Formats: sequence, structure tokens, C-alpha cells
Amino acid sequence: MKSICFLLVALISTTAVADEWLFNQNFNSFTDGDTGLFSDGSRAVDSGEGSAEVYSAFAVGNQRTALRLTGKSSTFSGTTANYFAPAQTVTGQLDSWSANWDAMIFSSNASTGNHMAFNFGDLSDTTSSYVSADGTMQVSGKGDNVLSVVFDTLDDQIQIWYDGSQIGSSIGTPNVETSNSSQLFTDTTVSWTRSGGLNVVYAGETLVSALTITGYDPGGDDIMAFSADNGDTNRQATYLDNVNLFTSVPEPTSAVMFGALMLGSLFVTRRKRNVC
Repeated sequence: MKSICFLLVALISTTAVADEWLFNQNFNSFTDGDTGLFSDGSRAVDSGEGSAEVYSAFAVGNQRTALRLTGKSSTFSGTTANYFAPAQTVTGQLDSWSANWDAMIFSSNASTGNHMAFNFGDLSDTTSSYVSADGTMQVSGKGDNVLSVVFDTLDDQIQIWYDGSQIGSSIGTPNVETSNSSQLFTDTTVSWTRSGGLNVVYAGETLVSALTITGYDPGGDDIMAFSADNGDTNRQATYLDNVNLFTSVPEPTSAVMFGALMLGSLFVTRRKRNVC
């Protein structure tokens, strides 16, 4: 009886805390040219041109170590590249998540490029996950259960895609691409909650606010990933740094807690002579 009481108390105590997953990467512990599977479980892959790698040869005044996804030289024409976060450590359906990072995107003439995107869904951290023509990430042999926030540098627009369809876009036309000479990184945050929808903050400005995504139900088995792509003539350099990711599953409902308490009461009533 003592063991049963102890288990009930432990159940009530531990389930009251939401389960969370955190991932942080600034690439400072890596060496220029590092790519593939990193020691933290994240992975950088490209379509074969060698663009996805750790890189630090930035202009004076902006020295840092970051991850290059695509490059603007003709060598990287038609390149696609992905950076996959490691698997989450939470289980069940999420009640919130957020992704924050610094990005630098520029093209050779500072006016045309292609796409950079944050993706979250039923992905695989291999080349079976690919970047489509609209900048979203898809997976060979799977459905379209992926949410993509696409930074379209051709149209200077942030587009929201889910389940194969565009469901929203940014307020106004943000400049999501900088010139070669500026060499600036921009702070970006994408976040979602079940009660508040999707929000995108770019360079301190909220450009997507409280967007409701019908049918969206992310889980602990989904994967977060960044992607970028170049056209044959529309090429851009895309760099990623200071990646901070977070997911959370909900605390137990009051009904679950009440059920646990009632179960404990039942055992105590039936075993009045036993004391925990």
C-alpha cells in the first residue's frame, strides 16, 4: 500500500510540469568546411555542389562563424541545401514552439535571389527531403504535412505554406535581402501556439501575426529544418547563425489531475488501516 501511495504522489507531482525541448547552435565550435552530420545530431546537406558548410570568411566588422547554405557564384547554380535540427526529446502533440536565428541573404546584384525557408513537419534528415520550386521543403514518398515559412527574395515577401498550399503572407513587402557590401545578419523569429497561431518577427518587425493554420497539429516526432535554393541565374548567398529552437508539450489537463486524485482517494478509502 505504501508503494501505491508513493506512486500516486509521484504521478501527481511529475505530470504537472510541461515537457520541453531546447536546441542551440552558433557553429563556433566547428571548423570551416565542416558539413554533414555534426556532433550535436544536426545535419547539413546540399544537392552536390558543396555549398552547405561552416564558413567564417566574412567582411571586416562582421567576423563570425556561421553555416552557409547557398552561395552566389556560378558554381552554385541550381543548388539546394538543408540544415536539419536533431530529433526532439519530447513526445506527444505540441502546444507551442519557437525558432529564432540570424540570417544573411544577398545576391550578386542585390536585387534578385530565390528562397530561404524555415520548415517544421514530417521531414527526414536525408536527401529524400528536397526543396521545391516554391521554396518549401517536401519529402519523397510522404505527404505534405510540413509547415514552411518561406523568405522569397525574388518578390521580397514572406510566404506561409502548409499541406502543399500557401495560406498566408507577410504584411507589406519586407526587404529580406541585403547587398553584398552590407554583409548584415538579421534576427528572425517564427513562433506558434495553439491558442495564438503563427507569428513571424523579422528585424524587430512583426510581419505575420496570429495566423490560424487549420488542421495543423505538430508533434514531438516532427523535425525542424532550414532550407535555401538557387536558380540557374537567380543566385543568392544564404548564411545561418545563432539558431535557437524550442518545443513544448502541454501540462496535463485538470481532468487528468482530478482522476489521479480520485484514484488516490479510492485506495485510501479501501485501505483505511494502511498509512502511507
